[in-house]
Amino acid sequence: MKLTIMGILSGVAFANLGISGIAEAFQLIPSGLSPGNQYRLVFVTDGTIQATSTDINTYNTFVDNEAHTSTILNDAFTNVGIDPASKLNGA
Repeated sequence: MKLTIMGILSGVAFANLGISGIAEAFQLIPSGLSPGNQYRLVFVTDGTIQATSTDINTYNTFVDNEAHTSTILNDAFTNVGIDPASKLNGA
């Protein structure tokens, strides 16, 4: 079975941290955050992967690779993933 993986990313507000160019270029940072605040961003990948692995790293790598190919979702973010065996995933 092929599934479109939903990526959950955790980011840090970059304004005033010496890398404000990223904050200016990235318009999806929620308003009202202070420097260093964390937030979550959810996105749906264009690609698909066979949902056969029990290793979360398989899916984390897939989502990381999808995010890194995006001009918006670049390496300023880190994938936090969901364990396929967790109750959050319906297991």
